[in-house]
Amino acid sequence: TVEIPVTKVWAPGTPENAKIPVEITLYKVTHPGEGEDSATGQVVGTVAITADDQWIHTFTDLPKPNGSWYYAIAETVTEGFEATYTGGELVSFTVTDETGATEILAVKIAVTEGENGLTVDPIIITNEYRMYELPETGGIGTNTIYTLGILLILLWGVYLVYDNKMHLTSTPKQKYPEKERKEIL
Repeated sequence: TVEIPVTKVWAPGTPENAKIPVEITLYKVTHPGEGEDSATGQVVGTVAITADDQWIHTFTDLPKPNGSWYYAIAETVTEGFEATYTGGELVSFTVTDETGATEILAVKIAVTEGENGLTVDPIIITNEYRMYELPETGGIGTNTIYTLGILLILLWGVYLVYDNKMHLTSTPKQKYPEKERKEIL
């Protein structure tokens, strides 16, 4: 039988409260047949890996793959994280269930037979925490708004200087000419 060890690693800088249980799924993947576009997979088992398990799990008592199929492992990636795999090559295949067909990206498990029996390269899945990036809004941006604000302030300053200069150079006009003032009194 085959044993497939899986280790979950959190990249440096990952906040402790973000290290939540993750689901790891083992698939049996059949090579594409003649005329088929991609390989097909079926779920062998799914396990939740937690801190209580030291982020390690071993799938045990598995039959040895033959030339027509192989094992692959994928993590259900948590939002805000990016998973990377070491210990095997990345493969893509289709899993069909009652909800329809889903394309899966997983790591292929290499099972080799040696003097000491079957060996499997350990699979390490590393999650890197991704800070949220704000989406582009399509707006004009803050630089444009700041530039327009500064331009308006400068124009207002020019107006005030011009208006003040006009008041200083012109002679004040009487509100009521002399003739009209006598009529009012």
